[in-house]
Amino acid sequence: MEPFRPALGDALTLRLFTHQILKPDDFEPKEEGVYLTAAGRKELIQHYERRLDRSFVSEQAGHRTTLRQAM
Repeated sequence: MEPFRPALGDALTLRLFTHQILKPDDFEPKEEGVYLTAAGRKELIQHYERRLDRSFVSEQAGHRTTLRQAM
């Protein structure tokens, strides 16, 4: 999974926060931690799924693919 971290995890996290898709209201403190609310989880999952299905040209495969197919 580590090779996919920059393309999926890091890029998704940056997008969610720089575009203010996830806001402070989407988090709640509980049980000595901070968790996403139901609305925050919904946003995260929607953007995660979109990111997996976004196509790109793979240097290794030499054709268009998606992160979902590559993983």
